[in-house]
Amino acid sequence: MEEHLVRFSGRIFFTVFVFFLGFFAGSFLVLFQVRAMAAEGSRWDEPEAVGSGSLKESGETGTGTAEEKFWFETLLVNAQHPFEGPAPSLETVEGSYQLDACAAQALEEMLEAGRAQGLKLKICSAYRSRERQSSLFEKKVQQYLAAGWTESSAREEAAQTVARPGTSEHETGLAVDLVSEDYQLLDEGQERTKEQQWLMENCSNYGFILRYPTGKTDITGIIYEPWHYRYVGVRIAREIMDQGICLEEYLKEQEDR
Repeated sequence: MEEHLVRFSGRIFFTVFVFFLGFFAGSFLVLFQVRAMAAEGSRWDEPEAVGSGSLKESGETGTGTAEEKFWFETLLVNAQHPFEGPAPSLETVEGSYQLDACAAQALEEMLEAGRAQGLKLKICSAYRSRERQSSLFEKKVQQYLAAGWTESSAREEAAQTVARPGTSEHETGLAVDLVSEDYQLLDEGQERTKEQQWLMENCSNYGFILRYPTGKTDITGIIYEPWHYRYVGVRIAREIMDQGICLEEYLKEQEDR
């Protein structure tokens, strides 16, 4: 009888032991799966980066490898394409001027390289707020009105030299006006300075293009400005400057491919 009770007790103990062993093992497995699912979900739930240099889209090249395209490469701002964002992530350059962070370092490197060649490069305008652009545009309109132009013709003519609010590249934080310290007039004489000649030759190495080249006013809507540079990244800048085209023409070529 006692031997039977011992065997029975042993069976009960073994059963209880197996039950708790299975319970703890199962609990551990469930906890591990829950944590794994949470970690996986957190990767997909993270918001898309919208800071400077964030990816806008990706495509396939002819070799089948992914080609990264950044928002600043294809951003077109002109009279037909008003600027709607993203808001620039601004960094200060040269003490008081501001550019989007993706362009600021490139500009500083370009200025440093030019100055190392003995050039006197000077920023005269960079990022402008919508309010600042409105003020500049209205000031130009008033100049034409004072000269006897009609309201409509004054605004149309003013837009040839000062972009209407919302259509200025300066609002993007990607554009900068650069002049020679020895010649600070914003006219075609600027192109004859050694500073501009160096910039036109080397700007693409730092990701900048001469945004409004000569002979392209009918396309850009803006007069020739041999002082206005726009950041698009090195790859595209070299293509545009090598071909002697404007940004509108480059983007149209890409659409037609």
